[in-house]
Amino acid sequence: MAREPAGRRWPFAAREGLLDQVLSALGAAALGGPPTAVLLCGEAGAGKSRLAEESVERLVANGRPTARVTASASLAQIPLGALVALLGSGPGGSAALGEVGRDPLRLFALARDVVLARGTGGRLLLFVDNLPLLDAASVALVAQLLHAGLADLLATVRAGEPLPDAFLALWSGDRAVRVDVPLLSRADCDRVLAAALGAPVAARSAAELHRASGGNVLFLRELVLGARAAGTLAQVAGVWRLSAAPGGTPALRDLIAARLRGLDQAELTVLQRLALCQGLAVDELPGPDDRRILSRLDEAGLVGVEEMGERLFVRLAHPQYAPVITAGLSRLRAADLLLEQVARLEPVAGEPADQLRVAIWRLSATGSADPGLLLRAARVARAGHDFATVERLVAARDGATDDDAPEALLLLGEAQRELGRPAEALATLQRAAELPASARLRVRIATVRAAVLAYQHQRTDAALAVLREARRAAPGHEPALVTVAATLLGSAHRTTEALAELAAAGPPRRLGVDDRARWAVAAARAYTAAGRGTDALAAADTAVALTSGDATPTTHTTAGHSADALAAADTAVAPGGGEAGLAGQPHRAGPLMVRAEVLADAGRIDEGIAVARVALVRAVDDGVERVVCSAEWWLARNLLLAGRPRSAARWCRDVVSGARVHELPTLLPLGLAGLTVASAWLGDAAGAAAAWAQLAAGPDSAAEPRDPWLAAAEAWCQAVNGDARAAVGTLVRAADAAVERGHVAAAAALLHDAARLGQPGVAAAGLARLAEAADSPLIASRAACATAAARRDDAGLTLAAEWFERQGALLFAAEAAAAGAQAARAAGSARRAAALLARATALAARCEGAATPALALTEPAQALTQREREIATLAAGGLTSRDIAQRLRLSVRTVNNHLQAGYGKLGITGRDELHRALGRTA
Repeated sequence: MAREPAGRRWPFAAREGLLDQVLSALGAAALGGPPTAVLLCGEAGAGKSRLAEESVERLVANGRPTARVTASASLAQIPLGALVALLGSGPGGSAALGEVGRDPLRLFALARDVVLARGTGGRLLLFVDNLPLLDAASVALVAQLLHAGLADLLATVRAGEPLPDAFLALWSGDRAVRVDVPLLSRADCDRVLAAALGAPVAARSAAELHRASGGNVLFLRELVLGARAAGTLAQVAGVWRLSAAPGGTPALRDLIAARLRGLDQAELTVLQRLALCQGLAVDELPGPDDRRILSRLDEAGLVGVEEMGERLFVRLAHPQYAPVITAGLSRLRAADLLLEQVARLEPVAGEPADQLRVAIWRLSATGSADPGLLLRAARVARAGHDFATVERLVAARDGATDDDAPEALLLLGEAQRELGRPAEALATLQRAAELPASARLRVRIATVRAAVLAYQHQRTDAALAVLREARRAAPGHEPALVTVAATLLGSAHRTTEALAELAAAGPPRRLGVDDRARWAVAAARAYTAAGRGTDALAAADTAVALTSGDATPTTHTTAGHSADALAAADTAVAPGGGEAGLAGQPHRAGPLMVRAEVLADAGRIDEGIAVARVALVRAVDDGVERVVCSAEWWLARNLLLAGRPRSAARWCRDVVSGARVHELPTLLPLGLAGLTVASAWLGDAAGAAAAWAQLAAGPDSAAEPRDPWLAAAEAWCQAVNGDARAAVGTLVRAADAAVERGHVAAAAALLHDAARLGQPGVAAAGLARLAEAADSPLIASRAACATAAARRDDAGLTLAAEWFERQGALLFAAEAAAAGAQAARAAGSARRAAALLARATALAARCEGAATPALALTEPAQALTQREREIATLAAGGLTSRDIAQRLRLSVRTVNNHLQAGYGKLGITGRDELHRALGRTA
């Protein structure tokens, strides 16, 4: 892809608060307040100049006179060099400036005349970019203009650069405002990227761009341009996604190279060591003068020093410095520097992190290392979720057939899985299973094989067979394996079977801490699916508590726990010697995802969304794309429950994008299903149909037992495209199947959807039975709403709306209030109907443009009968009267009669106006 035009500016984003501060200060000065200096302070590349430019553009648009002065080191060598363009615009031009340049009084008079002339209509605003780089004469003149009240100042100042003395008095007079411009936070980076690229950026890709840029706006722009030019940043399913580490542009490399000019050889050598080794402890540098050199580099802003335990570690100040620093380094020189560091660290490398560093350095220098060291290092890399390094380290063992071969293959299979190559992973794990190994290791291999079979190959029964075989071969590990089986069954919506396995695992107190955490994760999901809200919350809280300890950083990557709570079978190979390191611990993000699900199902939807966001941040930090996609799905699912379909659709697209790239076949249909439902709730028939078409083309779209989300997606696609009757049938059949499998929560959601589509009588009895058997406020609210709607009980619907609103289900609340308004009107209570309609409208306004059929009751369409609305919806979708008659088994005359009656109630004259009248998206 071609590079964007160099002159194109990125949209201004994520700095609105800072912009308000600047405009407020300068606005007060423009209204007659004291002359003001506003200084924008921050690191190079933080966006100071862009903020200033945006401020100036807003002020100019409002009629504020401005003039720009750009200072630089080269112009500073010339007296008044930065002000020549401004002062030369006065009477007599540049010649006049030459005449008065050596006379301070005449010079100030000239400057005053120019400023007054340019400031017609108000006090002139001088925008000085890089104020500390002004030459002394320019500093004096600008300060005089400010002190004389002839101008205001907006200036940028790079952090660490001293302010010229002439401006210091402004602070003592309380006439200056300092605005610190920080580097972009991760959230700010997300907003800037989305604005610049015109579409969302995948969560993990955005995090990688933020890490690579360090929050520096200038670096971020060049990294994006470089990645787009290289084709490594591209859209997948409407979401921008990196396929390789961003490398930047030649312009960025030139900018960094300019900062490195003037270094002596000793300083450059220290930087080269840091670049090759990705950071070092201060006491690991070999030279006697290296500490003093580090001090100079730190003062120059080229390195950063941080405390880690009792040691000081030093790294390059910015990750983009490394490729520039090593660009001219020969292969042999790089190998010598690495081996020199190996020689210093290897004799004392007792910590796992040190062994990892030694292995990587030796491998980079020579291409080989001791197989035992490589395996120990691979364990540490696995704990830090650095699967590319795991694969590299294991591959360097060159097929060693020692006693550690089964564990090495296990690590390799896990890495292949997480790197998006599940077929290779399964083959590697099969090879591991065929080698002789201890019972503990065989259990671990079986656990990971089962996870790959179930989640990457969608073969749950085959996965369960692997676990049964492992249980026979290793009876002492049966409780842990039963917990894994329960997790797989729960993910397959086979709730009754999952509960049976959990009961067979025995009381959690018999298990170790890690196994108890996995048991709690599996139990929380099974309990919430079964409608056992209290038990589910207790189990989820236990899982979070058992996995909430902060992981000790063990590598240069983000350290953390190492398994997916949605697939509790997938536990980590933790650092440690031999088999003792195979138990692992549930991933910190996983229990949070489960708690987010449980909270939402318990009617604490806002809390569930907040926890899901925390889970997503942790998943992104850990860098496992499968876990990231899972966290995105639970966030999207909870946003749908909250009635926020646009936000849900954004995260569903992320799920679809990540699942396609990383071959995650269980998450892909969930993302598409969520996108179908979100589109339908927005009234976007075409969008719902497009997402459903992709979903229906999948290999398991017709599989039984069917995923409840697939059934919901099909039903809502049918409904938004005018076939509400078929949609209700789809939902009822899916609910019956869910009940048979013990999935009470799914059955309740499906039946509630049937009620929302205008058939509460079909759903009310089933929902009442589910609510009676369940311990869930949300299920109880669904049942109460359907019962009240079936009875046209406006008081009951009002109460249901209140319950839904308290639980955070705003769309459900709006729909209940709208149905209550219709019932009140039918009962002859116009005042109550008006109040409920107003409430429904207010609630719907908080639902991101949702346009479900039940919300049509807030429009003139509320006067339509159910049949009239059904026929009008089909006609709005483009069906002819004959098509509608055939679909509904009516006569063409009956269809036309209903349409004419509907036109009269809606106040329209024909089909062309139906979309608008029904409040739907054309």
